[in-house]
Amino acid sequence: MRTFLLDLLRFLLLALTVHIVSVVAVGTVSPQSRYRNIKFARGGYGHLHSRLKEVDTTRDVDILFLGSSHAYRSFDPRIMRARGLHTFVLGSSHQSPVQTRMLLERHLDALSPTLVVMDVFAMTVPTEGEESALNVIANTDIRWDMVRMALHTPSVSVLNTLVVAGWRQLVGADRGYREPAYLPADMDAYIPGGYVQKGPIPFKGTRDPQPLDRTVPAFQQEAFQDVIEMFGSTGVPVVLVQTPVTSGFRYTAEERAILRARFEPYGTYLDLSDLFPVDDTTLFYDGHHMRQRGVEHFDRVLLDSLHALGLLPNSAPPHSK
Repeated sequence: MRTFLLDLLRFLLLALTVHIVSVVAVGTVSPQSRYRNIKFARGGYGHLHSRLKEVDTTRDVDILFLGSSHAYRSFDPRIMRARGLHTFVLGSSHQSPVQTRMLLERHLDALSPTLVVMDVFAMTVPTEGEESALNVIANTDIRWDMVRMALHTPSVSVLNTLVVAGWRQLVGADRGYREPAYLPADMDAYIPGGYVQKGPIPFKGTRDPQPLDRTVPAFQQEAFQDVIEMFGSTGVPVVLVQTPVTSGFRYTAEERAILRARFEPYGTYLDLSDLFPVDDTTLFYDGHHMRQRGVEHFDRVLLDSLHALGLLPNSAPPHSK
C-alpha cells in the first residue's frame, strides 16, 4: 500500500510538472486564444493596466469607487474634482467581490478613503468571477494574494493564465509595457483617476438579461462580507449603488425588493437604475453603459444625494442648478 501511494504521488508530481511546462510553452507562443484555456491579455479591455499603475502612486482619497465596468465608466473624477473631491475608481470589467477583496488588500491602506461607493450591478455579484480574475492576473504583479484569488475562482482558464503570468513576470517578458491612453479600436480614453470615457460610437443594442439570479455563490458572499468588514472596522461609510440602465435591464418591482433586502444591511443603498425615465440613445451607448452626457448628469445626481444624506466628504456644496 505504501509503495502504491508513493508511486501515485510521483505520478501526480510528474503530471503537474508536465502540465505546467506545457502551459508555459503554449502560453509563450500564444498567450491569448479563444480556443484554449489560456487567456493572458496585458492591457486588454477597460484600461485596467493603466488604473493599477496609477493606484500605486495614489494616496488619501475622499471617495473610493469600486465595482465593475459600471464603476470605471460611470464615476468621472473630473466631475468629482469640480466639487473639491479627490477620488479614485478601482473598478475592473465584471469585477466580483473576490477581485474587489484582493485589490483592497493591496491598496486600501494607501488610499485611506473617507467614503466608499460600490457599484453592485446584479449581473456581476452572483458570478464566478472568471472574466475579472483573468483581467487582474494579466495586468498587475503576481503575488500570493493573487494565487489565493485564483484558487477561489473555479476556472481552469484562470489557473492556467496565472501560471503563464507568473512565468512572464519571472523572465521579464512584459517589462517596460506601456498601455496607450487612447484605444481607437474601442474608442476608449483613459482619464486619470481610474475613469474610462467612451467615444461617440453608435448605440449598440444589448440583449435583455436573464431574470435576476437570486442565489449568490457562497465564496462570493463571503468575499463581499469581508469587503464590508474592511470598512466597518475603520468606520468608513459604504454606499452601494445601482447605476442607470435602459429599460431592458431594469428590475421588476419584486426583483428591486430582493436587491434592496440583499444590500441594505451592509450600507446605504441607492437604486438609481431608473434615473432616466425614457430610453435615450444619446445617454447610453449600450443597454447598461452611459455615454459622457449620461455620466455627467448621473454623477451630479449622485453627489447631490450623498450631500443630502450627510455622507459627502468635505461638505462639498450641491451642484448649482
